[in-house]
Amino acid sequence: MKIEITARNFRLGIKMGKYVEEELNRLEKLYDGIIDCQVILEKIKNDNIAEIIMRVYKKSLVTKDTSEEMFKSIDGAAEKMRRRLKKYKQKLRDFDHEILE
Repeated sequence: MKIEITARNFRLGIKMGKYVEEELNRLEKLYDGIIDCQVILEKIKNDNIAEIIMRVYKKSLVTKDTSEEMFKSIDGAAEKMRRRLKKYKQKLRDFDHEILE
C-alpha cells in the first residue's frame, strides 16, 4: 500500500510519521484490498485535524477527526476508518452471497 502524508501549518516529525504508518499498516491487516492512502494532518489555531482518504476497489473511503492533540486526532480518524473498512468489507461479502444464491 502506498502512503502519502501531508502536513499543513506545521512540520511533520519522524515520530509522528512513523506513528501514522503503523496505524495504517494495522488497517491493511484488516483489509488487504487497499490501493493507496493519503493522510492530511492540519493545525488550525487550537484544533488538530487528521483526515484519511483511502482508495479501495471502486471506492474512496474518507474519515476525519478533530481534537486538541494530533495523536488523538490520528487515533480517532484511524478508528473511524477501521469501522468503515469493516462495513465495506461486509458489503462486499453480502454482495457476493446475493450473486451466488
